[in-house]
Amino acid sequence: MLRRSQSRIRSAGVEEGEIEWSGGTVADLKAALGRRWPAIAPLLARSTVAVGGRYAADDLVVGVGTADVAVMGVVATSGSSHS
Repeated sequence: MLRRSQSRIRSAGVEEGEIEWSGGTVADLKAALGRRWPAIAPLLARSTVAVGGRYAADDLVVGVGTADVAVMGVVATSGSSHS
């Protein structure tokens, strides 16, 4: 299950979904998600992934049958800088 929480990903039309997964790393998963939903592919490289409710590095192995994967998009902040 893919859940996304970033508005640009939502605007790309991805609410949640399922993909065929034979296992691999978080980086492999991001690539698979980008192939499944090309509109979000550029965002995935900068997105954080959580597996089972815990943030996951790109080299973490995500096994077959992992039920809960969340993709959190980049949050941009703005503020004034003081010199």
